[in-house]
Amino acid sequence: MNAYDKFKKMVKGEMSQCHCCIHYKESSSKDICDAFPKGIPQDILNNYICHNQAFPGDNGIHFEPKPGYKTIKIKMKECF
Repeated sequence: MNAYDKFKKMVKGEMSQCHCCIHYKESSSKDICDAFPKGIPQDILNNYICHNQAFPGDNGIHFEPKPGYKTIKIKMKECF
């Protein structure tokens, strides 16, 4: 599955934007990242809020695509 197909799954709510972000901690038992070390807010995790701009408590860290996911960052600006 290419990055754009994964983006479409994100928009449909089938995949979180967080899983495509370099700050996401995949090995954790809880959904955490550099921005939210105590737990990612459900509104971001569920794609209700796009985390490409400031969100309370994010410590100034925002969505940055993993290598190969540059399309997602562009489409997030267009769609959210």
